[in-house]
Amino acid sequence: MKTALRCKECGKYLTGGVEEFSLDVYGYPLCLRHQALIVDSGSGQQTIDLYFALKSEKIPVVLEYWDGQRQVDIALPGKL
Repeated sequence: MKTALRCKECGKYLTGGVEEFSLDVYGYPLCLRHQALIVDSGSGQQTIDLYFALKSEKIPVVLEYWDGQRQVDIALPGKL
């Protein structure tokens, strides 16, 4: 029996179709909301991989951060 996956960002349970699509496209189990946020960010796969690697180490990073002067792919808000 297959165990239902949860969204890597928010922990929401995923349906089979959403889970399969997310894993195929992004390589991570993501709910529709977080898939949309990744698409809106315009981030490439390497940026997404780095983002999730940093998040897994409990580093509070954000994708596509605007610091008031420029757009940054990955940032530690308030730190840099």
